[in-house]
Amino acid sequence: MVDIRVTSGLGTSPAVPCGQFAYGGPAAVVVTGISPDSGRAGDQVQVNGVYFAADSQIYFGDTLAELVDYAPEQLLVTVPKATIAIGKPATVNITVLSNSYSSPASPADEFTYLEWHQT
Repeated sequence: MVDIRVTSGLGTSPAVPCGQFAYGGPAAVVVTGISPDSGRAGDQVQVNGVYFAADSQIYFGDTLAELVDYAPEQLLVTVPKATIAIGKPATVNITVLSNSYSSPASPADEFTYLEWHQT
């Protein structure tokens, strides 16, 4: 695994998780979308992507979710209890850990806990 960085007259770009390349081995996992993108603890969410493994671990923020069903390009998970509180965002990234790779965060994997938006 190597970082891909760009150097120009303005300097060198930082190393970031989305800018990595793996030589050989399993392909990196990527989340391409989730449905629904908001809900409450106990709801089920479909996570779409590529290179998922049967032993994938799915995190909502830093909380591990329960895997209900698996397919190489689709996971069904139960939304865990929110670990967000005052001062923390109600929207978290869903991250999949699979084949020793963690999916990079992107707008496609953002989940919003609805209970934090009640008035």
